[in-house]
Amino acid sequence: MSHRTSQRGFTLIELMVAVAIVGIVCGLAFTVNAESGGANPESASQQVAALASLGRMRAVSTRHVQRLEATPSMVVLWESDQLGSVPATAWRAVKTVRLPSSVMVWSASASVLAAGGNNPTQNASLDFFTDFATDGSSTGATLFMTNTKQSKSFRILMYRYGDSYARTGW
Repeated sequence: MSHRTSQRGFTLIELMVAVAIVGIVCGLAFTVNAESGGANPESASQQVAALASLGRMRAVSTRHVQRLEATPSMVVLWESDQLGSVPATAWRAVKTVRLPSSVMVWSASASVLAAGGNNPTQNASLDFFTDFATDGSSTGATLFMTNTKQSKSFRILMYRYGDSYARTGW
């Protein structure tokens, strides 16, 4: 007569189901976190500053002029179809940053306004361009971003011969 002893532990199928459930929960958590990560003007302004830095680096490395377009609801990096400093005949979208509904590009200036204390007026039909040349220079600009309540404001400085930075306040 054979005696069967009770087994302790988990079967392989039970372990696989538990790992799959944990994976699904983690996937959902990271997706929700990624969507809400840009929901404030600080992180959105840092994303836009990083996009401007990417445009400058791409202009130097690819030898194609890059253009940063800012509208109230998104910022797009475009690449020229022409090599070198030849005027573009067409533009190709490289990367788009869609701003959350609680954040907007308030206004823009063709000047680099490094000092604080600016009071820009809202430009609801904003369509602003900044170009990055193949030598790494840019036309220079300042973008003003805020949340819809205007309780937090940031400006993105794009220097003519330097990098781009997000700064608190206008």
